[in-house]
Amino acid sequence: MRSPSTKILALTVVLAIYEPALPSESPSNQLAACQKELKIWKDWAGTNVPKYNELVDDYDRLMATNKELRQKLEDNEHGHEWYWVVLASAIAFGFGSAIYCLRGLARFIKRSRPFSPARKQLCVLVSATSWTALMVLANWNPSHPINALAGVVVWSLPAMLLAAILFWWYRRSETQQP
Repeated sequence: MRSPSTKILALTVVLAIYEPALPSESPSNQLAACQKELKIWKDWAGTNVPKYNELVDDYDRLMATNKELRQKLEDNEHGHEWYWVVLASAIAFGFGSAIYCLRGLARFIKRSRPFSPARKQLCVLVSATSWTALMVLANWNPSHPINALAGVVVWSLPAMLLAAILFWWYRRSETQQP
């Protein structure tokens, strides 16, 4: 709790600060000063209130445009969903058809002229090399050769492993035959 002398000192400081702010002019001078301030504020309002009203109208117009654009965006997003579904279905159908046709072609070649183990190894090597070459073309990144090399290695690794296993398998089956 503060002592009474501290409170008196604080009151003295406050009165010393606010004493010059008290009006020492006559009431007619005060009225003239107030009317002058009122005229300044009316001039300011006459200049700035129309600007404010214009800004409010612009804001309302922009909010209406924003709402309209959001509605269009929602409508377009629903339309694109069907596009991606149809595209994915077409791609899946294309891959399925290609695999079925390649299977039929392989069966035809196998029946017309059976492969020897050496020819099977050659086909495995050619197909793995073709896949690797395709990955080189698909992953070429001219910005940096290391990125291109990494992409080729990652995408070609399954083909290389399968080729190595099949190459070994066909060689092994040849040695087992009498």
